[in-house]
Amino acid sequence: MTVHMQDLLTTDEAATYLRLSERKLYELVANGAVPCTKVTGKWLFPKAALDRWLAAGLITPALAHAPAPPIVGGSHDPLLEWALRESASGLASLPEGSEAGLRRLARGEIAAARFTCTDSTAMTRSPTATPLPVRRAFTTRS
Repeated sequence: MTVHMQDLLTTDEAATYLRLSERKLYELVANGAVPCTKVTGKWLFPKAALDRWLAAGLITPALAHAPAPPIVGGSHDPLLEWALRESASGLASLPEGSEAGLRRLARGEIAAARFTCTDSTAMTRSPTATPLPVRRAFTTRS
């Protein structure tokens, strides 16, 4: 890896780049919290390393880790809809079919899915099938 002089920032330049005071930057250096190197008694800060350090500390948007909305999707089941309503659980029902419910569950768009299996072999998956990242699913056999 080749580092050119213009890619190395002095303490003053790094503080300006990071929008910190030099004192705060020296505190970070003393704690080993910021990427830097000392050459002939002077601290130098590789700009690319500072960029990676900043990116590693980013707080991701809340939506990226938001829990699934309180919705049960999948097959239409009047008994489940009644139970959700009577339990006052706060869960809504989105009956639009087993496959759609499982797809929404895999994408994190619903909290749970109810699906119907028409025979016992439907629950067996092919070894080459891609598994769904299912969190919760309710099933009934008809």
